[in-house]
Amino acid sequence: MLFHLDRDAGSAEIGWVVSPAASGRGLATEAVRALIATAFEVYGLRRLVARIDAENVRSLALAERVGMRREAHLVENEWFKGRWSDEIDYGILSREWAAGE
Repeated sequence: MLFHLDRDAGSAEIGWVVSPAASGRGLATEAVRALIATAFEVYGLRRLVARIDAENVRSLALAERVGMRREAHLVENEWFKGRWSDEIDYGILSREWAAGE
């Protein structure tokens, strides 16, 4: 999913939700790669970011698997599921995506 699309800056936030029943088969990796490719190659975006709860180790690993780079660790910045949670931010530029394909 694309969130917070800023066409003027050529950037957007991406996110995903994966059912535990579907995990471990590479489906999320394939879907996120397709989302990134579409954002850059079809919509011409310049930059994508993903904001991930620090305890969501599967999503953190997924961001790295698709070539995103860890950019920030925000401490207790979001009230999430009844607690203050840390957020890890990942990013990727279109030129980095093109170089990694």
